[in-house]
Amino acid sequence: IATHNPDFISAIRYISEKENTLNSVNFYLAEKKNFSFDYKDLETKIDPIFESFNIALDRIEKYGV
Repeated sequence: IATHNPDFISAIRYISEKENTLNSVNFYLAEKKNFSFDYKDLETKIDPIFESFNIALDRIEKYGV
């Protein structure tokens, strides 16, 4: 599943933990490299995903000024 929605990512993490299926779930972060993307395996960690959302929000706010 690919998403840009932080609530959806949190829900996947929370539900899989609650249902004892977290060991079957991996999260990935797409990192742009030239004209392609590398996918970093985060295993079950989602904090780096939210850090990338924060960078995007900072850029949007910068352009609004």
